[in-house]
Amino acid sequence: MLAMLEHMGSRKIMVSQTVKPQRMSEDILKHLAEEARHASFFKRQAERAAGHDMEGWMDDNTMARVPALMYFGRLDAGISNVVGPSSAYSWVSLIIELRACWLYRIYQQTLAESDYHLSLKSLLAEENRHLEEMYIACGKNVDQLKHLSTYESGLFKKLWDKIITSIEQPYEPAVKI
Repeated sequence: MLAMLEHMGSRKIMVSQTVKPQRMSEDILKHLAEEARHASFFKRQAERAAGHDMEGWMDDNTMARVPALMYFGRLDAGISNVVGPSSAYSWVSLIIELRACWLYRIYQQTLAESDYHLSLKSLLAEENRHLEEMYIACGKNVDQLKHLSTYESGLFKKLWDKIITSIEQPYEPAVKI
């Protein structure tokens, strides 16, 4: 799921900038490339953990795939409606980076306490840099940040509940033999 969300982030950056391609700065292009690289990183790690290649993002290989798609789509649409199209890239990115940093710190701590050899430290450093850049781009508007974070938290709770439900359900392969 993390690979899919990172991929969606890179795709949404691309789409948001193609409306007015003259706005695509080197910083935005770098952000897009880093998000695509994060998607590749998480995809590679998921395949490593599974012990085989996984095609695309399907229900049988992506935890809470549909709820994750809904979370991202609703978050993007809801924030865009509040801030308008000219500010949407910065605000959506800021809110997503806040959640990503929170989640990846927990994931890093869990990995450090486990026998699984994987570090998210360099990825976290990039996400923290994105977070700082987006906060500045949004004018350090704390009131708007609180409002949009509250909105995101409601959406994330719904996604998290679906993740927990999917973990608690017994695994059933897509194809029964």
